[in-house]
Amino acid sequence: MLLIGPAGTGKTCAALALADYVESAWYGTPRDLVEIEARPDRESRWQSIMSRSLVVVDEIGCANRPDREFDALKRLADEIDYRRVPAIIISNLDRDGLAQAYDERILDRLAAGTVVELSGQSRRGADHD
Repeated sequence: MLLIGPAGTGKTCAALALADYVESAWYGTPRDLVEIEARPDRESRWQSIMSRSLVVVDEIGCANRPDREFDALKRLADEIDYRRVPAIIISNLDRDGLAQAYDERILDRLAAGTVVELSGQSRRGADHD
């Protein structure tokens, strides 16, 4: 599942609430994936992540995309697809923004399942009831 929409619309909250209900979940960011890719024990770490009941990756596209982040996200998308691991990918960028930040291949892989586009203003603001 790809959850996209403006900051504060409840994407992370919804994903973490779902993660609370599965047997085992992994939560991380693209930075975490880059760090895993740089480790000598990366294959065992990927195996550990992909053995979970749910993988949640938050903050996709929030930083300038270094090549290492692109490579880590491509590997994540490929692993999720190959192993059929349920995943929730979260971004403040819309589809066009994701395609521009990474490329069409990454967007195509990440949007292959259900895509939920949230809208509205931040729920974190002091003006809501």
